[in-house]
Amino acid sequence: MCTTELGTVAKLKDEFGKRGCKVIALSVDSVDNHKGWIPDINDTQRTTVNFPILADGDRKVSTLYDMIHPAADNAMTVRSVFIIDPKKEKYASP
Repeated sequence: MCTTELGTVAKLKDEFGKRGCKVIALSVDSVDNHKGWIPDINDTQRTTVNFPILADGDRKVSTLYDMIHPAADNAMTVRSVFIIDPKKEKYASP
């Protein structure tokens, strides 16, 4: 996800909560990068990033859940959205 998307999700977190959804983000960048982004997101987008962002620098989780297309360029941002229902069924964005 890009910082604009993270900020938008932060602004909508309460709406997700009203629907029984918990928000979590996964990034292939490092924890140090996340620590740098969060204050910038909060400041420039007038919000508070108040959900966990997991660092997946080795891309193990991203690969496990087929979030990265095999032909994707490593420099490109890869975006996936998953909704997991109470029965633990996963619905992925197209």
